[in-house]
Amino acid sequence: MALSDLLSRKEIAHILGVDERSITNYAKEGIPRSVKGRVIRYPLAPCVQWFVEFRVRQHEMGKGPSELDLAKQRKTSADARLAELEVAEKEGELIPIDVALGAFSHLLEEFRARTMAATGRLSQVTVGLMTSAETAAAIEPVMDELLEVLSRTPMPMIEPPAADADAA
Repeated sequence: MALSDLLSRKEIAHILGVDERSITNYAKEGIPRSVKGRVIRYPLAPCVQWFVEFRVRQHEMGKGPSELDLAKQRKTSADARLAELEVAEKEGELIPIDVALGAFSHLLEEFRARTMAATGRLSQVTVGLMTSAETAAAIEPVMDELLEVLSRTPMPMIEPPAADADAA
């Protein structure tokens, strides 16, 4: 086999989808290679065949990514998700939960106050009515007005809590 038919460590690593250090480590495992002096070259077809067989053996022996590698992948993934959330928050796509809960609480208080105020009007319009149809007809305009007022109630502008001076 001519030297031109052989690949460098970088080329074979690229083809196999691994880093160059793995190719060096695979030498201990028996990856086919040609050594002439200090020049090491790798034959493509035998290396691909060896690599496939090597991976099959690893799979059969239950070898795959180590627990440490899996933990590092999970940490990297979690760090990426946190960074995405921080960006989304800075771009105004997210708000802190305490801000959302404060706004929701304000809207519930407004709903309660308006509903309680409507009960007085409801009792006035339902006095003396004899049937449920009459009662429903009398209540409907009051409820429609209540819902209209609530739909126009503005969302409160609640500022997020100030960052602690100690955290800065």
